[in-house]
Amino acid sequence: MIISWTSQKDANITLRFTGKAITVVGARGPAGSACTLILDGKTLPYGCSTRAQEFIVNQTLFQYDGLASGSEHNLTLVNSGEGFVYFDYANITDSL
Repeated sequence: MIISWTSQKDANITLRFTGKAITVVGARGPAGSACTLILDGKTLPYGCSTRAQEFIVNQTLFQYDGLASGSEHNLTLVNSGEGFVYFDYANITDSL
């Protein structure tokens, strides 16, 4: 199930979370796009892609670990290409 998608270039979604790690899950497909990732206000030197030869759901689009535990963070995904970005959910982990 796809919760949110867009084909509009520069459209974005920001996830605010508290935790030390985040995994973003979505779909990939032939009409997928490139994504720019902005974590805590800094553009990451790598992005993510929702492109694949066939449509596949429940794919890890981005994973990051090593954030300050117990602190609030912001992750923004920006559609930086001409295709679709498909967002389903994010898993957040923090130390107990």
